[in-house]
Amino acid sequence: MGIVFVTALAMALSLFGGVVLTPVKVQAAEISDAAVDSGESDGSTEDRKSIPEKDDDENAAEETDGFSYYQVEFTYDGKQYVLPGDESVALTDILSFVGIINADGSAAGDADITAAEGSNDTLFTVEKKDGIWMATAITAFHTDEWLRVAVDGVEYEIVVTDAEYNSNVSISNLKKGDVLKPGTTILGKMQLAFEKNRHSLTESGTIVDDNIGTEEYNSLSIVIGGAAKCGTKTYYPIDEDGNHVDKWVIIHVYTYTDGQYPYFMLGGYSSIAKYSETTTSFTYDGKNKSPITDYRNVTIAGTDTAKNAGSYTTTVTPKSGCTWSDGTTGTKTVNWSILPQSLTIPTLSNTSFTYKRGTSYKPTVNDYDKNKMTQAPTNLSEYEVGEYTVKWTLKDATNYQWSDGTNEAKSVIWSIVKADISPTVAMSGWTYGETASEPVLGGDLGYAPSVNVTYQYKVKDADDSTYTTIKPSNHNHLGFYRYATISS
Repeated sequence: MGIVFVTALAMALSLFGGVVLTPVKVQAAEISDAAVDSGESDGSTEDRKSIPEKDDDENAAEETDGFSYYQVEFTYDGKQYVLPGDESVALTDILSFVGIINADGSAAGDADITAAEGSNDTLFTVEKKDGIWMATAITAFHTDEWLRVAVDGVEYEIVVTDAEYNSNVSISNLKKGDVLKPGTTILGKMQLAFEKNRHSLTESGTIVDDNIGTEEYNSLSIVIGGAAKCGTKTYYPIDEDGNHVDKWVIIHVYTYTDGQYPYFMLGGYSSIAKYSETTTSFTYDGKNKSPITDYRNVTIAGTDTAKNAGSYTTTVTPKSGCTWSDGTTGTKTVNWSILPQSLTIPTLSNTSFTYKRGTSYKPTVNDYDKNKMTQAPTNLSEYEVGEYTVKWTLKDATNYQWSDGTNEAKSVIWSIVKADISPTVAMSGWTYGETASEPVLGGDLGYAPSVNVTYQYKVKDADDSTYTTIKPSNHNHLGFYRYATISS
């Protein structure tokens, strides 16, 4: 018998309380088959029992109801730390137990851990919370995973597994996700069922497309070829792809509140690695994107999830002991991208106005999105004659681009033009000796603002070069001309 990793579990059975697991961490040790109580070796009842419903049967509960059957093992250098399912532990506790320490021989603290990551955060997580690195078991699994941690400048890889058996095992140790290989014998009273489409009744027979109802057994043996021998009956494993295989996986574990034996549902275990590609080209929308979905028995590396626009590479490799459907194990590469979201370039309506005294003007802005771009100036109202510029700039030039494929600022000019006027100047005559009359500005002045008027005069029939700003006196002039210069 070779070296195996074992976990000592102190277990308490209660007709009403279920099973309580208390982990005891032990180093790898050699153990013989005789160390496991064999119990009764064969026999089965012929009474068929219905498979319990997870939600409707008050006497049955899923294995996640209040406690968990599964456990996650962290193995490094021949030492193994066992974490009960759905529980958390300080990463430093794991490191201390498996012997990962600082270069000077001191225990590794949170400050010495510069990085840590797990292979699949849907199965277990490793994250830093309030300055403390924590590992959390999330669900049972039957794949080989890893935890990589950098301590004091050195990177370590810890193997992370759920149980896989090929020898005698007590029923009390079984949990969802455990893999049963040829050579496994489960000891103890149990109720078994076999998942539809995951088993057959003969070695190369037709796949059974219905659940086989639960029956009570005293033992279950997995022999060569994966055949499951339960008393006088034999079942054969079928994987999720419809292939005959030689391993079983525990799909469900139920317990009861009425004193019945633990109930397990089995199905064929697949060692085929597979994944599906959703698409390799996305458009940015502020949400995470991934080209990989429905994956199984693979290790995903590179960038498999991203939010920002850019080009990415993801690699997919079968896990240890698994292959692609064609029997190969090579890494596959998925090149994918997130394209910038295209935005319509804003425009202006009513870009030319004619001046009117006391009136403000502003153009109408079209297709402006304040969440994705900025506008300068923000207030476009103007009163005076002139040309004005409006500029729009993308807030995020990585994830957004204009509809013309560029991401530089865009600008448009609008204007207020002068109003046309037709002024006249009149000046009444006066009698010699009277004070000279004042010129009067008239005609169409439009809506000019405060008008500045300069008058010039010359003697009748005199050359235009004689115009002067000097107003004629009240004597010695038989006639004169005048004109006005108007400015605003």
